Amino acid sequence: GEPLLIDLRPDLSPETIAAKLAKRKPKDSQSNALRKAFNLTPAAIGLMREVGATDPKRVSLMLTGPAGLARAISSAGGIARHEVDEHFQLRKVPGYYAVGEMLDWEAPTGGYLLQACFSTAVVAARHLLLTHT
Repeated sequence: GEPLLIDLRPDLSPETIAAKLAKRKPKDSQSNALRKAFNLTPAAIGLMREVGATDPKRVSLMLTGPAGLARAISSAGGIARHEVDEHFQLRKVPGYYAVGEMLDWEAPTGGYLLQACFSTAVVAARHLLLTHT
């Protein structure tokens, strides 16, 4: 397999991360320390715990290959609807868009899901064309 290195806090420098890690209180569990110091989600903390990572800038996953079609299709989860505007642009990161299966929704697989992916992409693409030409 191949390693994949994930930076869960790209907005923070390695020096800032090191300083925050050094300030960890002995009574805090690793989960609480990560949550308090880096504002990480429970999912991010769980991922770090699962792979034994201690630095949110260096979370290493081993890619071993595709898991098959059943796991490749998402049917729930993603970016919350209130995090994007009517053009599917991220409210917190203007200029970036989330469409299709990137959005949090309960969706059946097949034609309805494909149509929703295509439709949200068209809305985002039209907005890009209007604002960047």
